[in-house]
This record gives sequence, C-alpha cells and structure tokens, in this order.
Amino acid sequence: MWYHCSNDRELILASSWETAFNALSNLDLARQASSLQSFLGESQCVKLLSRPFSTPEQSSPQSKADFEQRTANTPAASNGQYDVSQLKEDVKWLALEVKIDEVAALRLCILEWQSRPATRISQGYTAEETISLQNATNTTELGASVAAKRSNAETAGSNSIFDTQVKRRTRLSALFISEREHRLGVTALIAASAMAAPAEPEGRSYGSGKRRDVSEVTWLPTVALQMDELRTTEKQTGSEQSVVAQAVTAIETRLRGLESGSGLAVEDDEIAVFEQNFRRNQLVEIVRLLQLLFIRISPHREPLPAAEVKAWYELADRYGFFERLQLVSFDRRMLGSSF
Repeated sequence: MWYHCSNDRELILASSWETAFNALSNLDLARQASSLQSFLGESQCVKLLSRPFSTPEQSSPQSKADFEQRTANTPAASNGQYDVSQLKEDVKWLALEVKIDEVAALRLCILEWQSRPATRISQGYTAEETISLQNATNTTELGASVAAKRSNAETAGSNSIFDTQVKRRTRLSALFISEREHRLGVTALIAASAMAAPAEPEGRSYGSGKRRDVSEVTWLPTVALQMDELRTTEKQTGSEQSVVAQAVTAIETRLRGLESGSGLAVEDDEIAVFEQNFRRNQLVEIVRLLQLLFIRISPHREPLPAAEVKAWYELADRYGFFERLQLVSFDRRMLGSSF
C-alpha cells in the first residue's frame, strides 16, 4: 500500500479507495486487475476493510514515530515538485482536524499532491496557460470547452490561489470524506462477492439474461475470507463488540453528521457545496453500513439477542424511524453495480 518517502520517485501510493471502488465496479476490469488484487490483499488494507463500523485510529506516539520514520530521508527543501515541509505541516493539521493518525493523514496528503495536476486542469486554464496551449497546438482558435475552462479559471484565480493553504486544506478535507465513503463501498462490494446468488434450477430461468454482479471477480472471495479470519481472531481476543452494536454506533455517527454538518475547516466560498457533498456522503455511508450489517447477520439462523434488536429500534426511535431525513439528490449508480 505504501512506498517509503525516501526520495522523489518513491513519494507515491499504489492506489486510492476511490480508484479501487471504481475498478471493482467495472467487472471486466476487476477480473483482470492484478494490481487491484495485490492492493486489496495487503495486510493493512485487509485490516481496514475488516473494520467498516470502527472509528479511525487516532494519533499516538507509535503513529507519530512511524510518520517520522517514513519521511526521515526525504529532502526537506522544495524541489519544484513538492514541498516536504508543507507536506508535514498538512499531515499534522489533517490528523488533528479529522482525528486520524499521522500515517493515515500522510497517505491522504500524498494522494492530494498526486491529484493536483488533474484537479488544476478540471478547474480550468488561466490566460497564461491558454497561451501555452495555443502555442503547443499551433492554433489561435480554441474550442468552446477550453474557453469555458479559461473563464472558470479566471474566476477562481491564479495558480498562487490554487496553492494557498486554505485551498489545499479544503481539498484535503474533501478527500478524507471521499476516501472514507469509497472504502466502505469497497468493503460492501467484497462482502457481496461472498454471497453469490444460487444457481437456477435446471430447465428454469428467472430472467431473459444472466445478471452480472461482483461474484464474477473470482479472487474477491479470497480477500473476503482474509477479512473474516481477522474478525474471528479479534472476536476471540475479546477486542470486538457485537456487529449490531458497532453498526448502530456507526450509523448514529452519520445521522449526527446530517444534523450538525461536517464541522471541518473549509474556505468560505466553498462551504455550501462542501456541506451538500458531506450530507450526500453521510447518506451513502448509512446505506453502505446497512448493507454490511445485513450481510453480516444474514448467515445467523438463530434470532439475534434481544438487547441488540432493542438497540436498533432505540436508534430508529431517536430519529423518528428516519422519516425526518431530508435527502439530497444523488445518483443510485454511486452505490455500485452490485446493488
């Protein structure tokens, strides 16, 4: 999952959770993606995926020492591509802001750094960039889409504004929320792969064509098995609560987020859009958590303990059985191809 940050060439991550989710949602791609299989099979990834209901690990002396070790040999001065001092400052800020450990924050900061060129282009071209593009293409007439991007860029400001601390940290906050959502999505897709639909009886068909789902990715059940084995080990050591108790806590956290907002530091002119995206994110995460809860309890043939059923209904009662939720518009395709 990681490369050590010892020089320019190694300041890179294998993948993001969003990339992994999008790859798994493309069945033809996922079946042949050996790099995706390696990424999801790594011990750290399996550990994170096996704990969908848990809160992130927070800063500790061990995580601080690990962070210092990973960045110890990286040049301190800016080399024109990245500024290590700035990176370290952002890591410490993000760890404190969203309550995660420094190593997880470092991963997000590097992902943000890697995505800057694409983000910058998507926001548009400045006048100077438009001139460079005209020179490169040997034309003075650019298409309407380029002109629109130029207009957007001039409204947003120059590169110096794009690189300001407040802009950078707004992107980091958005990335944290996005990565958390997509990690839950990956967990749900893997869990679904372990519940492949039974074969149709001979001579009988339930549809005009075979429904394609994530069970086609034949290596996913191996990852699901690794996740189950880790959960079993943790349960035997007494370090895991019941599934329902964990799910109730996780879902209520998202419901509180819908009521109170993100509480994250965001640039003033981006608050409205950021908070709308945050609310959409909370709703998607609630759906994913419910999917995972049902998948986890469905193999149980015995009724759930009364205390766990009571905890669920008490949660539903506290939120008016979810009738008060004001939904924001979102595309069902965000939930993945298998649901």
